[in-house]
Amino acid sequence: MSEPENEPNPYESPDTESALSSKRTGIPPAAYAGILAAAGVSILIVVALFIFLPGIAVLTALVLVPANLRAIIYMRREFHATGAWPEGWDQASALFLSALIMIPIWIATGIAFSAVCWAGAMIAVSVFPKGDEYGISNMFYGGVPIGLITGLISFVLCFRFTLRTSRTQVEYADDKPESRT
Repeated sequence: MSEPENEPNPYESPDTESALSSKRTGIPPAAYAGILAAAGVSILIVVALFIFLPGIAVLTALVLVPANLRAIIYMRREFHATGAWPEGWDQASALFLSALIMIPIWIATGIAFSAVCWAGAMIAVSVFPKGDEYGISNMFYGGVPIGLITGLISFVLCFRFTLRTSRTQVEYADDKPESRT
């Protein structure tokens, strides 16, 4: 019995073009410089604040880390929609707007955590037998885990629903004024 000669080897890596590899990752190779610059500036801001105001540095890190992620997601969507990676001021404005949007997201997350944590603590105190005089251990065991879960869900939903949608090439073409002759 003869084996087919033209059958591809399943163990060999297929040849890929550079365009396919950039589509696969979603970020062109030249864009990494801007992403690393934004991350570097964010790290420098947090480290500088940590030297003088450690509490503010933690809050700033909580805002800037997700803001960098939001900006990268937005710029990747723009790249897929238009075929061109945002340059210079477009990258800076995406990061700045993402940082501003993260502040109300964290406020909403804190409200969700506080409300559900308090309710869970009150339920835990009234339902379970008290381990100490006031049931504070029940408050921590009942309220904090459910508050963290709710806060995480609130954060993810707010983060996801506040992402800007990117425009397609057709929408960009529709915005161009038509020349009337």
